[in-house]
Amino acid sequence: MDKNKYENPLWLFCCCGCLPVLALVKCLIMIPPVMISILTSFVVICIILAPHDVYFTYFTILCTPRLGPTVKALAMVLLPIAILVWPLAIFFYSVILSFYVGCYDIISKTFEDNSTCYAGLPETLSGCVSSINDFWSFMCNSYFEYLAAYRLPLKSNEEVFDISLCLLLVCLFIVILAMPINFFCFSVLIIIKFIPGVCRLYYHLWNSYFNLLTNNISLGLVLLFFFLIGNLLIPIFAVLIAAIFIIYSIFVSLNAAAECYKYGVSNAFRLVFRNIYEFDISTSSFIFSYQHSTYLIIFCLFKDCDRDHNILPVQQYNNTNKPNKRKVIENKISDSNAVNPNVNVIGMEIAANKLDS
Repeated sequence: MDKNKYENPLWLFCCCGCLPVLALVKCLIMIPPVMISILTSFVVICIILAPHDVYFTYFTILCTPRLGPTVKALAMVLLPIAILVWPLAIFFYSVILSFYVGCYDIISKTFEDNSTCYAGLPETLSGCVSSINDFWSFMCNSYFEYLAAYRLPLKSNEEVFDISLCLLLVCLFIVILAMPINFFCFSVLIIIKFIPGVCRLYYHLWNSYFNLLTNNISLGLVLLFFFLIGNLLIPIFAVLIAAIFIIYSIFVSLNAAAECYKYGVSNAFRLVFRNIYEFDISTSSFIFSYQHSTYLIIFCLFKDCDRDHNILPVQQYNNTNKPNKRKVIENKISDSNAVNPNVNVIGMEIAANKLDS
């Protein structure tokens, strides 16, 4: 039947024909079996292929020509940690995937026109089977194809990746030092801005809903159920986002090691504080609608900061806005040739060449 009966008051006051309730009931029915199927299948696949995965991973690290001896030794030491974390990562991934598979098709199909009461259930079962097949294909084929490609000889334009032991210890020290700094600064910012952030989320929700009621009162009544659910979910959503940012503050410290390896220790520490500054600015832009820094000292450190990755050298920064003199002379040469081909531009060319020396 036609689901778009906004002009029918009885249908509106029956909560859109009870479609949200029907979709919720079907999701509650389908999520448990889907989660059990996906979680059990993923765990069994990991257990079956664990010896094969571990052996070929170690074999690839030892045999690949792309890694130097220091990086290989570090990988051999850290690989057991990754092997222990892998089942935990698979567990969380399977739980998130189960909610997505168990809800997406049901919700989308329930609100389609001419759909039946069991709409979305076959698609959910099909999506569950497809997810298990995709995971099996990745574990059996894609992962080992990647390992095989990593064992191939280097091309002519490729170099072996390695790092000196001294630099490795420096990078490790910077990461150990950056983790508590990032964790403390991110936590302070989250505590300061949590309540204003929640208020801003409520403001956006209520403002959007009342604008919708003003423009289309029928559609606004249709979405009243989701509006009420949104009010209940905002605090949970805010706590979840805060937890994600705190975890992110720890893992983002690993970028300092890469920055130290590429650009030196000073740029590594600048990157640590720049991450805090960018998080501060982005949250302020969302909450207060203008870029305001809570940490004014960090703002002073990054007033000359290039947005990509580096702090520009003083001479380079001071010359970024100056015109290119050689380009100006070359433009004069081309303009002179266009107006009068016989004009003597040798002097201009000599002046341009002197700029390069």
